[in-house]
Formats: sequence, structure tokens, C-alpha cells
Amino acid sequence: MSRGPSPSAQAMRIAQISPLCESIPPRRYGGTERVVHYLTEELVRRGHAVVLFASGDSRTSAELFPCVPEALRLAGYNGDPTVPELIQLDQLMDQLNRFDVLHFHTGASHYPLVRQLPVPHLNTLHGPLTAPDRAQLYRQFHQLPLVSISEAQRQPLPEAHWLATVHHGLPLDLYQPVGTPDNYLAFVGRISPEKRLDRAIAIAGQLGLPLKVAAKIDSSDRCTLVRLSSPVQEVDEACLQLHRGELDTGVLVKRRTSGVDVVIHKWML
Repeated sequence: MSRGPSPSAQAMRIAQISPLCESIPPRRYGGTERVVHYLTEELVRRGHAVVLFASGDSRTSAELFPCVPEALRLAGYNGDPTVPELIQLDQLMDQLNRFDVLHFHTGASHYPLVRQLPVPHLNTLHGPLTAPDRAQLYRQFHQLPLVSISEAQRQPLPEAHWLATVHHGLPLDLYQPVGTPDNYLAFVGRISPEKRLDRAIAIAGQLGLPLKVAAKIDSSDRCTLVRLSSPVQEVDEACLQLHRGELDTGVLVKRRTSGVDVVIHKWML
């Protein structure tokens, strides 16, 4: 277990509960995990005592509590994902007296416990909320304190218990300006129906530009790739994730810092 610097007298004791599918930071794909990494590092830099509940191959300035030895996806884990998630939750519950606040970036496994939690907590939702069962879930757990990553993300669930919107951010020195960019478009993220690679292909076709794809492809989504007929040049594992929820910060920060033009289709807004 790695430990961060000693906290100051005014520091808060914060538990960051991360998904276990990817390490912190992710070695390749992992938009949520990358944001958890940036947030955790900044909290430590500001003097807070942070414990990161994540995979054992994570790298952090905080104290790392390894919930599994390795990030599940790249380790080839094919079991029930709720098993390590529930074990992680139980490991957290054994240490509640260590924390002033719990910050969940995970799924819904802890929702039935929130009314009994003696520690203040919040839940950042990093993905889309358009699935039909989302409304039923958040009606049942209507007191759950939620943080959105964009105002648009809230639209399917306007009556949920939203505390605030905190946009995903990136370090401003992460990208360097491109003086003479190549003449192609890029799709970066994950190949799945909701990410709409088909829209990127259509845009590239309308503009007459080649499209390069850097994306994770889960086995369950390979049929999506097979269905696509396109001018795609390359497919590779991505280090970044772009999606609608990150558009107004993540994509535009990348655009400002790298000088790369971004083509935005109206469905993203």
C-alpha cells in the first residue's frame, strides 16, 4: 500500500472510490479513470488526506488501497463484475471512521446503503443517463446526492437529486500545439453504438477527409465495428475518451491547448 504526503491540520480525509475495470491512471483507454486520477492528484497537492480505492496496479500520490491486484479488463477478467465491486464496497465499509467524505465514481452497488452511511458522500455520474431503467433507478434512490459532468447529462433525469455540475477537466499542459496538422479526422474513445462512430464516418465522408480511429473495442461491441463500412484508416487502443458529457470541457480544452480543429455535430450539443 503506497502512502501520500502527511496531511495538514485543516485537511479533509477523502475516500475516492474508483471503478476497477481500469487502473488509475489507465494504461490505455479509461476516461473516467483518467479524471479520477487528475482529481486525486490535485486533492493531494492541496494537502488533503486521500485514500484511493482502486486496482493494485494504479499509480498515485494518495494512499492506495488495492481492491484487486490488477485492473480487471487488461487482466482478462471474465467473471461477474459485481463480485469485485461488492468486495470493494465491503472493504470501504470497514474503514468508514477514517473519512470525512466518500466520493463514489462507481456503479450502483452501494445505493441501497446510502441511507445508513454515517459519512457524507457524493456520487459523480460519468456516463450517459439515457437508458430506460435509469429513471426507475433514480426514482427509487431519490435522495442520492449526485454530481453531473454537464448540464446536458441531466436532461433525462431533471428531478434527480443533483448537487452540482462539475465538468471534466484536463491539465492545460497535457497537449502541445500542432503547427502543421495532418489532413485527416480522428475518432478517439470507444467503439460502441452510443459513441456513434457511424456519425464520425458520415462527417468524414461529407468533408472528403480520411478518418483515423483510436478506440477500445470490447468483445460485446465487435458486431458494431463489423457493421460499419467506412474510410477508416486505423483502429488502435485509445488513451483518451471523448463523449457528449466531456464535450464542453474535455474536447474544448484539447482544442485550445493543441490547436487542433474539432468538428462538432449537432447531436453532441
